[in-house]
Amino acid sequence: MLTDQRFNEIRCVIESQLCKVALNSKEFLTFDECVQYTALSPNFLRQQVRDGLSCYKLGGRRTFFKRKEVDAWVLKNRVELGDEHE
Repeated sequence: MLTDQRFNEIRCVIESQLCKVALNSKEFLTFDECVQYTALSPNFLRQQVRDGLSCYKLGGRRTFFKRKEVDAWVLKNRVELGDEHE
């Protein structure tokens, strides 16, 4: 029999996985969704926007990111690790 605590833990895991699936199907991400999608800190993401990461502003305040552009940015910043990092 499931305890309430165990049931809530399972529900949280399912909700988390559903959020990930939803983010992968969206064309545009809000700032908070982009933070969640990339697992970057909000401050680091803001700095990347200042440094040229493509984003879209609506009304001068709300920031959106095209998911495919974020994916391309992540892949562009790939770093090859040498033998000393293994």
